[in-house]
Amino acid sequence: MPIRYYVNLDCEPRRELGEEELLGLVAKRERAESVRGRFRKEHGLEDVAKMRFREKTATPDGQKQSRETTVEKVLKECRPLDGLAHCCERCPAALQGTAYSCTQSLSLPLSAAAEHWLVQQVAPAGSRAFDLFRTAADRHGYGEGNRFGNWRKAGFLEAKEAVTEQRGDFLLTSDQVLNEMLLVGDIMPPHGLGLLLHLQALRATDGRTGDELLDLLEGVSGSGSAEEAPQIEFALAPEKGEDPSIAEIKFLLYAVYRAFSLEVPLALRL
Repeated sequence: MPIRYYVNLDCEPRRELGEEELLGLVAKRERAESVRGRFRKEHGLEDVAKMRFREKTATPDGQKQSRETTVEKVLKECRPLDGLAHCCERCPAALQGTAYSCTQSLSLPLSAAAEHWLVQQVAPAGSRAFDLFRTAADRHGYGEGNRFGNWRKAGFLEAKEAVTEQRGDFLLTSDQVLNEMLLVGDIMPPHGLGLLLHLQALRATDGRTGDELLDLLEGVSGSGSAEEAPQIEFALAPEKGEDPSIAEIKFLLYAVYRAFSLEVPLALRL
């Protein structure tokens, strides 16, 4: 079960199809293309009419349904996307520069390596970004309750327990970071900036990071968005051979950065 997210920039496809229909069609076509790739790889099959699979869906009231279908049928159902794909050309929300790449997904389960990475990525103790994270965690109760305990039991998180690290008198946990990233609802621009700073995902083109970067951001006139301060850039480059969950989290944070730059929310659909 993936967590879907998208840069919530108003556009013609969203107005024409409706937000939920658009997201549903994009997700449906992605599944069909994945099945087609699997049939090609495992069976050498090219005829989409013969690629039969069971499609699982959820109704608006949360009821689960499944049906026997073919890749050909599903791709035909997704044809409304084709007629509007030209609207995506040069769209600043297209995260990969392709049609409908404003919407992406984070695969579950998340690996244990990704939880370790998230904890290590939190700004170091003594920095202003860490103090801001600690204040937000205390104020909003990040990591409290048993939400992620239930996720672990359900297999959405690979690790059986949260990763913890003592930072001075503060116990930092991966549950807190996941809470800030995934359980706040849509990530509004101010929250997105905080998340990016807490996880050291931004830098200045002159190399400034940490507290110096915060000073730079605070000195920017106007809204201080990344769009209006081109000397600020995304800092988490992908690495060859890295854990897939870490790579997907980095891309999610890149989407947060792009949404913040456009001063729109990054919408999350769990």
